[in-house]
Amino acid sequence: MMARLLALAFFLLAGTASAQTLTLPPPNFRQNMPADVTAWLTREEQCTKWYAEDPSDPKKAKAIDEALAKNKCDQLDSDYDDLRATHHDDANILNRLSQAEDFYSATD
Repeated sequence: MMARLLALAFFLLAGTASAQTLTLPPPNFRQNMPADVTAWLTREEQCTKWYAEDPSDPKKAKAIDEALAKNKCDQLDSDYDDLRATHHDDANILNRLSQAEDFYSATD
């Protein structure tokens, strides 16, 4: 009985995850932000999009790998920290970066 419940739970969770769509922040999310912050937000959005793609097809997997490398997705966390340090005296930018982190963490 327990095994059936676990299998059902797994099935339901897997179905929910695969049906999830990427929701983007509002269009004005980048408004009045400096170029370095806007560039990071764009990369974060692209990386989130590509991480959500299904890599089961070899051609698609290659496209995913190329996009992740192009957007330097493996550097997003350190670049985020650098932006917070660079803009440590601007509460508006720090708030926007925190909002972005919360938003994109929720879509993982």
